Order: sequence, then C-alpha cells, then structure tokens
Amino acid sequence: MSKNKRVALAVAAAVVVLALAAGGYVLYWMYHPHLFIGVSVADRPEEDYHYELTQMVLGRHMGIPVAKSVQEDIMALHNWTNEVDTELRAYTAPCSIHVYGEVKGGILTLLYTGYATTPAGETVDYRRQETFRLPVRAKDVDLPLPLTADY
Repeated sequence: MSKNKRVALAVAAAVVVLALAAGGYVLYWMYHPHLFIGVSVADRPEEDYHYELTQMVLGRHMGIPVAKSVQEDIMALHNWTNEVDTELRAYTAPCSIHVYGEVKGGILTLLYTGYATTPAGETVDYRRQETFRLPVRAKDVDLPLPLTADY
C-alpha cells in the first residue's frame, strides 16, 4: 500500500472515530440532562399552614435537546406535582404536609405525608406516594429522607 493511501485511510479512520464520539456524546446528553430536584415551601406561619412541593430545574448540556422519552418522564413528574399542589390548596389551616424523596437505580420515589384540615373543619391524614423513571442522580435530589417518616 502506498504512503498516500495509508495517510488517506488514517484520515478517514480519524474522521469516523470523531463522528462516532460526537454522536455518542450527543446521545448521552439527550438521555442524561442536568436535572435537579428540591423543595419549595408554601408557608403561612401566622395561620399554622405549611406544605412543601417538589421543585425541578432542568438544564440542557450545551444546548443539546432532551430526548422525547425523557421529556415525557419529566412531564409526568411535573403534572403529578401540579395535581398534589391543587389538592393541597383546597385544605385550610392547620396544615402540615412534608415531601420526602429517594433515588435508587434511576427511579425517583416521592412521598407527601402529614395532616391537613378540610374546609369543613375535619383534620385528615394526607399521604400520597409515586415513583418516576428519571435520569437523576441521588446527589442532585435535595429532599429529606427517609420515606418511612411518621407524623
């Protein structure tokens, strides 16, 4: 094989390796966006009214779009949090609802627990739990543990 053919083959191989690496990089970040989950507090101390909700921050890496399946999983968490918020807004004081979270193997488990008062004045125990498949690491979830909290 001549020297020119070897150089052309080496350049072509380098271009293929770079293209595969770039494609792998983009695919990785499409399915692993920066996702941070924390707590937002609705608090009216003068009325003994307190509840917590999850708060999510999504960051894309270098403008790489998020894969549709990951977007659907994120929207499932968003919609469920909105449902919980709507339920909790219907209660009156005294109210004390806390959120707990845990990440294991790409599965985020959330638990809302505590007590609340219905508009009719009845105190009720509140407990709602759900799991979500999300590309989130335990260190990016700032929620108290354990899920077995008793109130």
